[in-house]
Amino acid sequence: MFTMLRRIIATGFFLLSFPFLTAQEPVSFGRERTYDPFYDVQMELADGEIINLTAAAFHNMEDQFKYFFWIRRGTETGVVTYPLELNRIKEIIFTDLYGTPENDFTPAEMTLTNGQSYKVFVDTLGYMGGFDPAFGSFARVFMHYNLVKRITFKQDGSYLLCPHCGTVYYSSGLKECPFDKTLLVPDDNSLGQNKLAE
Repeated sequence: MFTMLRRIIATGFFLLSFPFLTAQEPVSFGRERTYDPFYDVQMELADGEIINLTAAAFHNMEDQFKYFFWIRRGTETGVVTYPLELNRIKEIIFTDLYGTPENDFTPAEMTLTNGQSYKVFVDTLGYMGGFDPAFGSFARVFMHYNLVKRITFKQDGSYLLCPHCGTVYYSSGLKECPFDKTLLVPDDNSLGQNKLAE
């Protein structure tokens, strides 16, 4: 009777622990790092006005943070469409201002952090949102009105690391961690420009 009870308990424990034993390990950036996917950007509007944003990211119309742009290469209706992470982009110049984007994709010339340039179509249905230091508040610059002429990301594809909290930053404008004020250092495992090639 005692042996049977032990078997039932052992079987129950195994069944309860099975999901934990088979669960996939959480994906991390490496060495328990946190990835801070915000950037300092300079935006030139069609009328020549310059807007600088810190801690910026792309937001879709559902107000979700997106750390990539949907890029289409080929034609307006598409040949290949894929997400391109912001940490690979150096500059986007929109070449068809005030036109009617086909399926919300706007013609542009894009330069990557590795120096390569491409003619692409960028999904502009959304806005760049970030902190505007000139006004001291959060700002939204809507892109699908075709009022943006150029977006320059102030980063080169490499990143800095906070040695205290392990957060990874792509913004070259940062000198210290905004969370704990520790000086940021270049990282040994930085992606670097040469590793961002297509």
